[in-house]
Amino acid sequence: MKEEQKSLFIRYGDFIFKYRNGVFPIILAILFLSFSPINSDYAHINLAVDLLGFFIYFFGEGIRVMTIGLTYIKRGGKDKQVYADNLIIEGIFAHCRNPLYLGNLFIFLSFFIIHGNIWVYILGTLFFLTAYNAMVAAEEFFLQQKFDIIYIRYCSQVNRWLPKITGLKDTFKQIIFDWRQVIGADYSSAYSSMMVILLTIYYKQIDLEDSAIVLSSTQLLKIGIVLTSTMAVIKFLKKKGYLSKNR
Repeated sequence: MKEEQKSLFIRYGDFIFKYRNGVFPIILAILFLSFSPINSDYAHINLAVDLLGFFIYFFGEGIRVMTIGLTYIKRGGKDKQVYADNLIIEGIFAHCRNPLYLGNLFIFLSFFIIHGNIWVYILGTLFFLTAYNAMVAAEEFFLQQKFDIIYIRYCSQVNRWLPKITGLKDTFKQIIFDWRQVIGADYSSAYSSMMVILLTIYYKQIDLEDSAIVLSSTQLLKIGIVLTSTMAVIKFLKKKGYLSKNR
């Protein structure tokens, strides 16, 4: 890899890619603790906004599920560096070059909507859009170096972010959906996202007297225990090989 050819933005993308599991939670915590949740004076508007947040979360998670379920992906790079064995152009990748990142952006947006503070919207969206675009730039640099004309041709046919709807129905018909792969590959990310939403709801309730979604501390704790127990079971099943394709 020709390091001297990398722009500052690509180097930033390499940094974010390597440390994203630590940087992203820290940024979320700083945003949420620096700006208090805000509600409208109208209860029905507050409820609608929270429900919108949940809808966007499930939409983003749905993108991730379809991407992972329809295509085998070597995820997470190699040694925390951008890496790929093969150029994946099947499944959802035939319609969008970065569907997992697109799903992640919708998930982060759902956090900001449920929190409710306009500054969290603005600063959070600005940071994560920049971060994901930087990671994409770093990955594109790597992929173009490795796959050359094949990757350039792929980029000319498939958008970086905006999904191509044409042919999506045929994609679903041609590729078998692997639910084991989805559960085994995405359970920890889904668990983390749902815990963020749960903690955000709790934070709103102790900070605001008229939170739209009202759950007692006991109810929130029970939900958290169920989520954690489910994750532990899935982790056990994955370790024992019950989520492999050959089972």
